[in-house]
Amino acid sequence: MTDSREHFIEITAQEALDLLRKWYEEERTITCSITATADNKPFQVGYTTGAIKTISSNSVIIGGIWGTPEMKAATHVEIPLSHASYKFVEPEAEAGLDHDIMEALADVGVDRHIDSCLRVGLERSCIVYDLWVLPEGL
Repeated sequence: MTDSREHFIEITAQEALDLLRKWYEEERTITCSITATADNKPFQVGYTTGAIKTISSNSVIIGGIWGTPEMKAATHVEIPLSHASYKFVEPEAEAGLDHDIMEALADVGVDRHIDSCLRVGLERSCIVYDLWVLPEGL
């Protein structure tokens, strides 16, 4: 979802936790992409859109926000936070998007479809979680 102009910066565990708590308090919609690497090639192994349901210094749970109550209860991703590294990016406005998409974004008062992203990489693992925060109203 990012392009070559966007550069993730490393942040501390405390900064990442503060960011996650802020998103939790604001009840932000988050798309969580789970990527693994095999043979030096990344591939997506999971994807969900939801909101932060619980957060602690050890883990964060992103719970599903669509579907029946049973589906919402069963749809979640738990991300371990201990022994993780963190990177953050705030994408630039997306000038290269299709005209219809640009108009739809303008209708809700935003100039991009992603506000920011926190990347959580698990140490000694090939798993990376990208938490894409959607603009409010989108």
